[in-house]
Amino acid sequence: MVLLLDGGVGHEWKKAHGDASFLGGALACETDPARTGVPSLHVKLSWPNGQGEGVAAVHEAFFAAGADVATTNSFVATPHHAGDRAVPLVTAAARCAQRAARSTAQPLPAMRKVAGCLPPLGECYAVRRDRSDADAAVYEQLAFALADEKVDVLLAETLTHSSEAANVILGVKMASLKRGYRLPLWVVFTLADDATGRLRGGERAAIAIQRALDAADGAGVLLSGVGVNCCAPGAVDAALADVVEVAEGREVIVYANAFESTTSEWLKKEGRPDCCGKPCRGNPREYVDGVMTPDAYARRAASWARRGATVVGGCCGTTPAHTKACRVLFDRQRRRSRFFGYLTFLAVVLAVLARALGPALALALAEKRVWDEL
Repeated sequence: MVLLLDGGVGHEWKKAHGDASFLGGALACETDPARTGVPSLHVKLSWPNGQGEGVAAVHEAFFAAGADVATTNSFVATPHHAGDRAVPLVTAAARCAQRAARSTAQPLPAMRKVAGCLPPLGECYAVRRDRSDADAAVYEQLAFALADEKVDVLLAETLTHSSEAANVILGVKMASLKRGYRLPLWVVFTLADDATGRLRGGERAAIAIQRALDAADGAGVLLSGVGVNCCAPGAVDAALADVVEVAEGREVIVYANAFESTTSEWLKKEGRPDCCGKPCRGNPREYVDGVMTPDAYARRAASWARRGATVVGGCCGTTPAHTKACRVLFDRQRRRSRFFGYLTFLAVVLAVLARALGPALALALAEKRVWDEL
């Protein structure tokens, strides 16, 4: 069964608040009425289905659309962006996501999961090639705070280099030692928006993932899932086979951007280009107003699941509508798979019965012919 991650929570919050900042979304977690019980006018958010206000309402919208996993809205809750407020913001974000996950508004809330975000510690997409005890210490604080709120898994996402993953792993190791148990971790790298299967830092995705797996084995960290994110869908298409192969039975996690203009193109305009060659652009008919349609994205997501991805979701630009389209298609695939599974089981049963009863039936027919001749 494929787990369905949520989509662009930060982007959704920004859209609902006049294109506010991502940090504003993180700060809103502290005053979210779902966390505090006190309505706050400056974070009020009205959804068509009437589900509450604030950041937790965004999580609820994705859950209502069919998501299995919510990621905490703490991507910019780091010392680089938030100073000494980083850890309190991480705690607040985890509580918002947990509140949405435990809501009884939808069936089977106990099946919902929360992934605690461990983001890049500097500017997003800036390549960090060095091992850093200071970075590991920050990740230790963030991981410990998320574990305090009982998230189901730690999700290190949008990493650009295997050294960045090594810093995460060391931090998670230290937090695990303090907690007294191993905290499950997923590590997900951002790809350059081309068909080379390389990270934005230049490493091949398979090599970076293998280095992360080796680092986790050496540190005794429970690295239970690996994958790629925050890139053009075509970049996922190109890298997925290598990711599935190197994952060796772990969760394979993929979630792409829905914007027609790629991140690599944006970075080039900003004067900090990544290693992207020719950008992967989808069919123009897949996009409306610069965003991939929910149905087109769902078809891509379903193809990733067929090729071995076990955790699939959306990144920048994906909305609850994209999540819903993915859920509809995944459920249809599961029903079809179950139907053909039943047919296969029936065929096996009939073959076994034929083998078991065949000799007895042949003997009975032979005896009947003898009696007929007499």
